[in-house]
Amino acid sequence: MPPKQQLAEWVSLKSRPEWVQRSRYAVDLLPEDTTSVLELGCYDKALRDLLPEGCVYFGSDMYDRGEGTILCDLNTALVQFPSHDYFIATGILEWIADIPRLLRHLRQYCRKGGIVSYAFRDPYREMVASEDAAVALFTAGGFVVEERWTRDPSTYVLWRLSPAMGVREISPKPEQHVTITITENGAGAEGV
Repeated sequence: MPPKQQLAEWVSLKSRPEWVQRSRYAVDLLPEDTTSVLELGCYDKALRDLLPEGCVYFGSDMYDRGEGTILCDLNTALVQFPSHDYFIATGILEWIADIPRLLRHLRQYCRKGGIVSYAFRDPYREMVASEDAAVALFTAGGFVVEERWTRDPSTYVLWRLSPAMGVREISPKPEQHVTITITENGAGAEGV
């Protein structure tokens, strides 16, 4: 969870040039037949302008980012999202306490999958230790990696996810869990 000072600054955030570039890379991973996108953590909705003409955009954030913003704190009570082809979550999963829970919720609304990023080195966040640990969290959320892209793995990695075949709804069983272990070097997923 972000410290209170960071949350206060978050309200007035505008997309930074490197965030817009990461969004461009995410849009490049969308298949050509994508007709609608849900963005999680929409900031100033810069992603909307990067989408192909005719692609319907839904923006979600924990703060009101203007007309049409779907208000939702992804770490608390999740809301009903509009049906969409893909969700895009860049620069947001690092702030989510239970990534599989969020992904299981999104499966109800996305028709084709999601584009997600994860920054493995950020001193302000509790981190997932490795790509393998991140992929284990996606799997626990009912998704498989369809495509991976990175310009520099020391900054962030982008994945295109698709729903795991044969899984309509994932209900966690008591013996199935993901344990996040926080160490000085980051966090790792175990027990998936």
